[in-house]
Amino acid sequence: TAFSELTGQVRSRGLELQGKASLAHDVNLTASYTYNQTEVTRSTDPAEIGKELPVTPRHTASLWADAILRTTPLAGLGLGAGVRFVGANKTDKINASTNPSATLVDLAIYYDLARLDASMKGWRGAVNVQNLLDKEMEVCNSGFCYRGQRRTVVASLRYRW
Repeated sequence: TAFSELTGQVRSRGLELQGKASLAHDVNLTASYTYNQTEVTRSTDPAEIGKELPVTPRHTASLWADAILRTTPLAGLGLGAGVRFVGANKTDKINASTNPSATLVDLAIYYDLARLDASMKGWRGAVNVQNLLDKEMEVCNSGFCYRGQRRTVVASLRYRW
């Protein structure tokens, strides 16, 4: 359908975990995991009862590492890399088919501009890349399929005071 419709009642139970660690003075690690179990418990369409919500993965996870160089000739340069996992999920309200799982790689590089000149304190330039490996994906929902986000590169300049 090309419109939204009320489902009825849904139960969602799950668990979200996140951990952060400093592995060395300037190296940080962030990991997360989500388990989400959904079930339609009441509906005007009996075929939906007991089914999972569409486009709602049961498992998602991510791991991100970030390091900034402070004592080398490249002092002020920061690098980050991570991986994201989105589990398989149903494409429609009666769970007739499934979208496959996907694993994506992201990358970041940034520089503290105060390392070039003290008057630039608070300024930082960055380039972030999502879906670094340009993995092609398709996500289907209720008979319509959409292309997933392809490789995206964003450059930014920020000021923090």
